Formats: sequence, structure tokens, C-alpha cells
Amino acid sequence: TRISNELGAGSSRKARSAFFVVILLAVIDMLTVSITLYAIRYLLAYAYSSEKEVSLYVVKVVPLVSLSSCMDAIQGVLS
Repeated sequence: TRISNELGAGSSRKARSAFFVVILLAVIDMLTVSITLYAIRYLLAYAYSSEKEVSLYVVKVVPLVSLSSCMDAIQGVLS
């Protein structure tokens, strides 16, 4: 909405600035969530189940969830 408002007002420079700010915030959010999930994957695995086999599956899936979080952050901004 902010970018559309700036473009409508004829301020392409402000629209570009707003775009880069939003992208930067999305990247910061993406990195924070992804790194946190990856860092606590073993703790997270045992938070849901005490069975070793289930926990190992969770540990294997968390990197994919981190990657999905990265893609979701960028997609949410660009859509």
C-alpha cells in the first residue's frame, strides 16, 4: 500500500525507498526465524515427542522448514 501511495503521488524515489526498506525487513525476519529454528532443532524435536525416532525425523525436517520460511518471507513481500 505504501509503495502504491507513493507511486500515485508521483514520488518514484520514495516508492523505491519504501520497497527496499520492506525487502530489508523481510530479509531480517527471514534470517531471524530460519536461524532460530535451525539452532533449536534438537530442542524442538524433543518438545513434541520423547521418542527417538520421531525426534530424528523432526531434526531432518527442520532445515526444510527453515528454507520454506525463507521463501515465504520473500513471497509475502513480493506478492
